Amino acid sequence: MAAFGFINAPLKSTHKVDLVKPLTTYNHFTASDDNWSDITEAIRELNKLRSKACCQPLDNNQSDLNILTRYYDQLVAIENKIIISATQNPVVFKWEDAFDEGSIFSSRVSLSLPDGSFERAAVLFNIGSLMSQIAAAQQFHTDDQIRISAKLFQQSAGVFAHLRDVVLGMFQQEPTPDLMPDTLAALSALMVAQWREAIYFKAHKDKIKAVSMVKISAQVAEHYADAQKMMTKDVVRGLWDTEWISIVNGKTIAYQAIAQFYQSEVNGENRQYGEQVSRLAGSLKLFEAAQEYLPKDITGIWDIYPTVSMAHTAAKKDNDFIYHERVADFQSLPGLEKAVLAKPTPITNPITPNFIDMFSTLVPVQVHNATQSYNARKAELVNMEIGRMREATQLMNAILASLNLPAALDNVTSTETIPESIKIKSAMLKQNGGSDKLERRLNSFRTYFLENTLAVCSRILEDEKENDDNMRKQLGTKWSRLPSDQLTGPLVTEIGRYRRILHTASKANEMVREKFEAHRHGLELLSENETELRSVIPGQTVRATGETDAVCRLRQLMTEWNEVAIERELLEKELRIPIAILYMIS
Repeated sequence: MAAFGFINAPLKSTHKVDLVKPLTTYNHFTASDDNWSDITEAIRELNKLRSKACCQPLDNNQSDLNILTRYYDQLVAIENKIIISATQNPVVFKWEDAFDEGSIFSSRVSLSLPDGSFERAAVLFNIGSLMSQIAAAQQFHTDDQIRISAKLFQQSAGVFAHLRDVVLGMFQQEPTPDLMPDTLAALSALMVAQWREAIYFKAHKDKIKAVSMVKISAQVAEHYADAQKMMTKDVVRGLWDTEWISIVNGKTIAYQAIAQFYQSEVNGENRQYGEQVSRLAGSLKLFEAAQEYLPKDITGIWDIYPTVSMAHTAAKKDNDFIYHERVADFQSLPGLEKAVLAKPTPITNPITPNFIDMFSTLVPVQVHNATQSYNARKAELVNMEIGRMREATQLMNAILASLNLPAALDNVTSTETIPESIKIKSAMLKQNGGSDKLERRLNSFRTYFLENTLAVCSRILEDEKENDDNMRKQLGTKWSRLPSDQLTGPLVTEIGRYRRILHTASKANEMVREKFEAHRHGLELLSENETELRSVIPGQTVRATGETDAVCRLRQLMTEWNEVAIERELLEKELRIPIAILYMIS
């Protein structure tokens, strides 16, 4: 125990885990290719940082505290970026209870959870504990040492108070006893009391006025009384070392005695000699009660005891021989004025000064999921709009084809007496034998022979079945041949299939013949020579010179349509450009 009797919380202990493999595998699917190497290196650094902060001994100095707070800040920074849970990145963290030392027959109480929140809670507990250890280790020789101790006790109280409020909501399973809210509340109250005690030492060193010392020392006593109540609850009483309870009880009484001493000085200044004697006597009794709990080597408390004893002797003598004021009963004296109770300072993230997030380039999982949803919805809308444009373009092209545009416009302005499109179609028909050959080929499509063949095959199979049935009736069981249905069944099925094919072919032939008859005259004209063809085309004997208004208007509409088609092609390309490139262009 330190010379000033300060109590520091122990550290939780853990075991090494491998963060590299699971986190690297997870981020392979979430990180972009541009920063993949940086993320992989950051994961390795995070694994090394955990080893230093959690698995190696920590000294009572600020540099080791910075390592611990940096690891915690990094865990908080990646909370929404790299989720560690039972379903995602199930890294199992095992932490042992800080207050359980185990025994010969049992090991230390521990808890293993695949949860990043559990890791953060355990690390934050160690931050509060290490802060209390550094604060308790200060020598209080200089103002800086006192200031550091007070600041760290205050921060430690804030850490334990924050954990008390949030720990049960951080993970589903019940934590170890050191992380239970009652335990954390007691630790927070204890750190607040020690923080105010450090303030008392600073005030005592600066020799401030007695009236202020009354408020400060009374406040310290009240904070220790609150800590005593919380530490003696049945649910947590068994966690503490016996010496802890004794020191807290002793300091509660001792600072009550110190507060009474400073109030006696105020009474002396106000010439209230009877009350002064009563308070000094009460202070001595309180010091005697504190001796049952506090060791004699605690600095800062027993140093003042001789002063109190001498002041009581002198004040009693002066009152007995000079002032003769009535010495009131100590219990009937008015209560002491106290300063406002101090509260723990809430922690703010990041705790580490000038903290730099190693995963700053990695976006939170919610943003990543939202981006994926956005891209999927964007692709759906883009494909839908492109489909609409293509459908409209195809419809327009079909209408133009039915109107023979733009070929018809070329024919109007052509110097040839026969339109080029008619010449091409006529040449193609003549090359294939003309309309006569086409008619002969249509006449050659006859299915009668095949139908007759199928009918003959069907009759043969029916006769065979009839003979088989007759023989089976005559001979009975002696006729051991397989039934005709089983032998000829596949053939009957094939005959049915070919009949359906022939029926379909016949219908197709009739459809082709109907179209041929409908266009027979035109096909016969296309089969004639150019002279005959020219004579039957209307308006070819005398051609008009120049273009009519209708032709000009139609040509203008075709130009506009070509512009629309080109614009649609460009728009489709732009819609398919990735969103990042669009941002760069804009």
